[in-house]
Amino acid sequence: MGVLSVITLAAAAPMNQAYLAETWAYATAGYVRVNLPYVVNIVIDNRGEYALYSAAIGLLFWLWQSGRAPSEAVLSAIALTGLGVGVLTQNAQEADIPLGIVMCLLTYNTLAVARGTPLPSAPRAPLPSGLTTILLVVLIWPVLSVGAAAKVFAGYYLAATSADVMLAPPTSNLRGLAVPPLDREVPNALARMGYEVLSSTRPSPIGDPLAQAEYFEALLEAAATLADRPQKVLVLDQVNVMPFVLGYPPPRGSVLWMGPDAPRRSAEETFDDVDVVLVPKYSTYAPTTALTLSTYEEYLRHHFPVRSETPRWTFLRRNNGTTPR
Repeated sequence: MGVLSVITLAAAAPMNQAYLAETWAYATAGYVRVNLPYVVNIVIDNRGEYALYSAAIGLLFWLWQSGRAPSEAVLSAIALTGLGVGVLTQNAQEADIPLGIVMCLLTYNTLAVARGTPLPSAPRAPLPSGLTTILLVVLIWPVLSVGAAAKVFAGYYLAATSADVMLAPPTSNLRGLAVPPLDREVPNALARMGYEVLSSTRPSPIGDPLAQAEYFEALLEAAATLADRPQKVLVLDQVNVMPFVLGYPPPRGSVLWMGPDAPRRSAEETFDDVDVVLVPKYSTYAPTTALTLSTYEEYLRHHFPVRSETPRWTFLRRNNGTTPR
């Protein structure tokens, strides 16, 4: 019955055709991260989470050996861990997936049912003091995870409502978005003393090549340039965010992600329905931009010959004789 319900919901729900098509393209292209050092590094970087999974599997295995839990609980925990390794090694998100919460709740439920704790499906029985401690320990990770998520939301609210913040204008789909402003105090102080530092003065550590405010300013600059009329825009970067920012329809057949590991597409598939190509001068991932330009250089030169510049972008447009189909 459950399987039938899932199939019915999947058939009735609207499908994201672009996402499904891209997933199929990656799968049929044989895309998989099998580099052993990469996988080992991912596992080591998330050693705390894997230690939690191992402890949960060990506890469930002990319960099964002692006849207090079904083997399905152990097998479920092992399967979840295997799926977690697959997600962490193949997904763009390399940490902080909610698998640990699922593992802890599976362990908690198994312990509770095994000892007759007051669950809706189990009779009430007094809890041994030792088991009560174990149950509380098992809940530490879920409680901390929920607290961490609540802290992020609270911190964003406090930061977004403060005076020292960059707010998106209400004229685009970014309205309501707030990011921390750039700290220009250090370069300005150096300039007053007659010195210039060309390297980044952003606070360290920072994992992204662009600060949030830098990316934010770049998007607003592009939006202001393209706001005169609806156009189909393609950004040569990891994500083509401009159709969402502008509220314009994306180019037909556009992909969700671009990158060096993505399956190769022909120039016609990529640019056939594009009016404007945006080349970022401050790319979120420079290898993607460089590879795309080198791959489609001749096609772009022939079909998008009208070139203009802004401080953060290069705009490539079609001339009157090469309109998209």
